[in-house]
Amino acid sequence: RSWTYRSYKLPWGHGVAPAPPALVLNGRERAIHYSQSGQSGIARWRILAGPSNPPTELRLGEHAKTQFEHMAQVPHIKVLQKMAGDVDLGKCCYLQVVPIDTQGNELTPSKPLFVDISN
Repeated sequence: RSWTYRSYKLPWGHGVAPAPPALVLNGRERAIHYSQSGQSGIARWRILAGPSNPPTELRLGEHAKTQFEHMAQVPHIKVLQKMAGDVDLGKCCYLQVVPIDTQGNELTPSKPLFVDISN
């Protein structure tokens, strides 16, 4: 056996997540919580909504990644429908988050989350 008191610096690689981003709904707060474990290089998050699975009809927002876990309020159906324009959301829709890397490329999105937005 050999022992040493020295430590060695090695190049830092980019982590690739073993699974898509986690996305959960907190119904009491009307909020979604999302994060990506194991993925490095995320610069921004994009939040999508729509009646299709996966949702592509409506971009709710995009923001810089500033912490490990983020939270966003889910707008009321009247607000969502106004944002959607001609797209009829009905009483339910899908939500999805997409991490964006530093070059602006979309990484693996979360699984779509089915949400009742009628309340």
